[in-house]
Amino acid sequence: MNCYHLKDWIKNDPAAGSLANRVEGYINNNPEFLLCADICNGLKHLQLNRERSGESPEFGKKKAKLKVGIGPPTIALKYEINTNSGIVDAFILATKCMELWKNFIN
Repeated sequence: MNCYHLKDWIKNDPAAGSLANRVEGYINNNPEFLLCADICNGLKHLQLNRERSGESPEFGKKKAKLKVGIGPPTIALKYEINTNSGIVDAFILATKCMELWKNFIN
């Protein structure tokens, strides 16, 4: 949620300069952000009333693994998002959105 809503901070931050004027267009030109927007707004408002991505995202399978034995135990989580185009791994989507933010800010 914070990854998508960072745009609101940028738009309201006087120190953001020209980034504030360009951020909404940047969001709208990147399908990863549009999918992220739909997920965030659906969670925020209980249901999604105005879709931006055209993908109708819904949470799918959630998997958890616990590994114990020699060394410290580890936990692995995997979340899937069902879309009109297929299954999206939530971690991969988040990683792509972070890369997009880095490119925009730099």
